[in-house]
Amino acid sequence: MHPDGVALVQLGARQHPPRLLNTHFESCAPQDRPAVLRQTVRALHLNGAPCVCVLAPGMAGVLRVEAPDVPPDEIRAAVRWRVKDMLEFHVDDAVLDVFDVPGQKVRGPGRVMYVVAARRALVEAQIEAVHGAGLQLTAIDIPEMAQRNVAAALPDDAGGVAMLSLGARAGLITLTQGGTLYLARSLEFGYADLNAAERGTAAREQLVLEVQRSLDYYESHFSQPPIGSSVLAPTEEAVDGLAEAMGDGLAVPVRGLALDELVAADQAPPARDQARCLAALGGALRSEARVL
Repeated sequence: MHPDGVALVQLGARQHPPRLLNTHFESCAPQDRPAVLRQTVRALHLNGAPCVCVLAPGMAGVLRVEAPDVPPDEIRAAVRWRVKDMLEFHVDDAVLDVFDVPGQKVRGPGRVMYVVAARRALVEAQIEAVHGAGLQLTAIDIPEMAQRNVAAALPDDAGGVAMLSLGARAGLITLTQGGTLYLARSLEFGYADLNAAERGTAAREQLVLEVQRSLDYYESHFSQPPIGSSVLAPTEEAVDGLAEAMGDGLAVPVRGLALDELVAADQAPPARDQARCLAALGGALRSEARVL
């Protein structure tokens, strides 16, 4: 689900790299997403196809908590008590998922893990929308993990990737290595702020600072080599000179994301559509199969 509508990506099965068969974006209000998804599935003849649904930004929160010292089969129950005062809604109304972060320098007490929390009613509405469209739901994912999937498919993954995606007024930084998500940070500004005449320079400086802070946190908290590269996802509107500005301010090389690193396509979609469909592409690249 895109903040401004519905984005859909279809990949060919059992191919490496996977073949890009369809990308589609339809702008709509949030309440119209189920109907638009249903119409899109019908138009593209996708009834019965397997589907990973990626929640729109803000539908779920990613919380960092101290890992409870309990057996694995008791982690979810222990975490539920840990996060109950961190949520904006009652914990009984929440759907929670957890994922560990390996390679931390801290052992025992103080070790952290990530908790994904979403309102149960919201998740159930997304499940109903997918089923109502005639798709076979295999998993529900979040933007942070979808972006992880994209980074994990890059040749840079073995050396570590700092990936940046920007919406109009928000953004997301993820740090991954070897297919593992180590850090995800949301930004409260986006490409519209970087392009604004009155504060574009300050916003670009702030962006470089936020990426550098993320890299510093990674190096200080995880027993891993430094991140090897920074990759910029396409944006719906071009931000001239962004890669160069970030390259000047960071100690890692910075480059743009090339679609042909991820999929085979007869013709690459325009950068605007690539940006709109990035999370959907990450969902399609997912290898795990689990619903929240």
